[in-house]
Amino acid sequence: MLRKSSKPRSTVKGLTNFLKIPRGSLVFIDSSIFTYFLLRDSVYFNTTGQFLKKVESGDIIGFINNIVISEVLFNYVKAQICRDYHIKPQGFIQFVKRKPESIGDVDISEVEDIFSINNLNLIETPLNDFSLLRKAHKKLLLSNDAFHLLTMEYLNIDNIATNDGDFERIEGITVWKP
Repeated sequence: MLRKSSKPRSTVKGLTNFLKIPRGSLVFIDSSIFTYFLLRDSVYFNTTGQFLKKVESGDIIGFINNIVISEVLFNYVKAQICRDYHIKPQGFIQFVKRKPESIGDVDISEVEDIFSINNLNLIETPLNDFSLLRKAHKKLLLSNDAFHLLTMEYLNIDNIATNDGDFERIEGITVWKP
């Protein structure tokens, strides 16, 4: 017989109802939020834009780490090259290996701008204790997501803005989805 766990699960909220994100909340922002906004995603562009305006105005204090910047930059460059050169995403790596100058042709000023907004804080999580990373990894997250969780724990942040469902199974955090 299966028994229900008595452990608290994460709480999933919706970014579409910004009134539910308490003013002054500290929120770790995953790369999906920035990527949807920068690529003008047809479904999530408006809600992510509203969310980022709340960060910029100081209603919400946002936090990112270097991995978020790396993921967003990669996603943005990949999307622009696929669009400009009419290649399929699965052929991206092979294409840029043959034509590396295509990377330099992408204007990344929009990426720089988005990471320069007010109230967005870049945190460099010290990783001098690998037991912390191992602890995050044991939560069944891939390495980048485990590092995001490690950053959140380091800062004692329990809110994450993401569209990554893997965070929904992490106890003690609130997942805000677009």
